Amino acid sequence: MKDYHSIIVNVSQKDKSIFDKLKILGQKKSWGWILYKIEIKPGEIKQKIKEIQENMTEGFYFHFYRNNELIVVFNKKVLCKD
Repeated sequence: MKDYHSIIVNVSQKDKSIFDKLKILGQKKSWGWILYKIEIKPGEIKQKIKEIQENMTEGFYFHFYRNNELIVVFNKKVLCKD
């Protein structure tokens, strides 16, 4: 897999229009939430993490994955494992 993938729940974002700026691979509605599967190019990953992280509501996190690499993003912290 050359691009990063993530699943982000709609309620984790303050401004829902952020999803219009992301490449959506699919979505699923469950319990009133919408889960978005997104794809990010490697050259855009740092900027997109910053944009999504700044728009996050408290109490949520998300992660990006690609092959054996994992990036976990919290409101104020980013953890990387490869």
